[in-house]
Amino acid sequence: MNTIHYVLLAFVVGFAGLYARSPKNPKLALAWLRIGVLGAASLAVLAPFVWLVAAAFKDKAYLNEYVFFPPLSEWSSKTLNLDNFRVLFAGDPTIQGTVYFWQYVVNSLFLATATTMLQLFFCSAAGYALAKYEFRAKKALMTFMLASMMIPGVLLLAPVYEMMVKLHLVDSFKGLLLPGIVSAYGIFLFRQACLGVPNEMIDAGRIDGCSEFRIYLNLAMPLVRPMSAAFCLVTFLASWNWVWFHPCGRGGSGRLT
Repeated sequence: MNTIHYVLLAFVVGFAGLYARSPKNPKLALAWLRIGVLGAASLAVLAPFVWLVAAAFKDKAYLNEYVFFPPLSEWSSKTLNLDNFRVLFAGDPTIQGTVYFWQYVVNSLFLATATTMLQLFFCSAAGYALAKYEFRAKKALMTFMLASMMIPGVLLLAPVYEMMVKLHLVDSFKGLLLPGIVSAYGIFLFRQACLGVPNEMIDAGRIDGCSEFRIYLNLAMPLVRPMSAAFCLVTFLASWNWVWFHPCGRGGSGRLT
């Protein structure tokens, strides 16, 4: 039996003892059970993070020897050291010179932030227009937009790359930003959110002399701020992951320097 078996056995024995002590009023036993279940769930959630920290400090020769950290008796400079961090920050030699880790991070932050801001503006403007304006082919446009969400993104990698090649945008920031400047998902979200903006407030803004852009920016957008924050969070995470494998960039994390 290992440590996990002993812990589970102690938990079961403790629960059985508390329940046998007062079977007619098992509040203490149920509290013990609740604490044990929540503790097990917490350990299951935290285990990947502990493994990540352990893998960062373990020597590569001992990476697969232990699931987490090695036993205290095995701790030494051979099993736990900072070699992984030295390799990470040493720089990666390329044709254009040495590229350092901080350059990858800065490129990724710039691309993810720029994509998020561009999508926030264009998606919110398009969603507001679809929600508050009437024009020809509006229903057809909505149908086409929603149907495009059913196309897997992987199927678009090859045609997007070919388009970027023809536009001479490969290995550039523009080639990474332009394909993600707007999304049907974001337009649909903002369209649904802007439907809740009162038309009376928009009409009042027009009577007061506000331009259509100012009505959108100063009257409609403040009312959908919670949804905007959620959209920015989702878009930033998606853009961060998208930068790593997008074919228009050279290597991971926007290695464009």
